[in-house]
Amino acid sequence: MSLIADGFRAFRYSPHCETPANQTNTQHQTLDTNKISVTIGGSHHINDNGEIKAVGTVWYGQNDTRNLAFNIPGNLASPAAGELAAILEATRTAPKHITLKLSIKSLDIIKLLTKHAPRLERLGWIQMPDAKLSQAVLAELRERSAATILWAWGGDAQKCNTDGTEDLIKLRSTQPKTYNFPTEVRKEFDAAGLLMMEGSQHLFYRGIHELKQEHKQR
Repeated sequence: MSLIADGFRAFRYSPHCETPANQTNTQHQTLDTNKISVTIGGSHHINDNGEIKAVGTVWYGQNDTRNLAFNIPGNLASPAAGELAAILEATRTAPKHITLKLSIKSLDIIKLLTKHAPRLERLGWIQMPDAKLSQAVLAELRERSAATILWAWGGDAQKCNTDGTEDLIKLRSTQPKTYNFPTEVRKEFDAAGLLMMEGSQHLFYRGIHELKQEHKQR
C-alpha cells in the first residue's frame, strides 16, 4: 500500500508528472513464439591516462544485422556501464508488447535491476555509480507491457551467443567510435529523488554535493 509520505522526495530535477504510468496492455497478447532473445555483454579497461574505457554489446544471433557493439561516452564509462548500456539499447528498441529475454553476463547487474532497485530508488541513487544508466534502464523496463526475463550467462545462454558477444567486444575495443544513446526518462516513469522519510544528514549532504556537481557539468 502506498503512503502519502512516499510522494515526498528531495533532489528531483523535474516537476512531478500527474499522468499515471500504464503498465498493462489489453490490445496485444504476448505469445512465447514471439519472444525476443538477446545476449548482453560488456567489458572495460583503464588506459594509460587512468581513464575507464567501457564497451557494450547487444547480440541477437549469428549474422543478425541487429547485432551491435559500442563504446560508452566518457562521462558514463564505468566497469558496469557497458552491460547497462546494452540492456538499455535492447529494451529501448524491442517492441514493448513482446516478451524480451536478456542473457546478462553479470549477476550483480541482474540483482541491481531486481532485488536492489526498490531500495536504491528510495535513496534517490545518491552515491551510487551508474545511477543515470540504471534509472534509464528501469524506466524502459516499466514502460514494457510484456514480460522481461533476466538470465545470467551460463546454463541457459548458448555458447555460440556468448562467444559472439565476446568477439563483438574485441572488435569494438579496437575502434574509437562512441555510440550516443538516450538516457532521458519520461516523467511518468521517473522515480528519481531521495524519499524524504529515508533521508539522513549524510544523504542530504551528498545529494546537495551531487546536484552542485551536475550543475557545473552543464
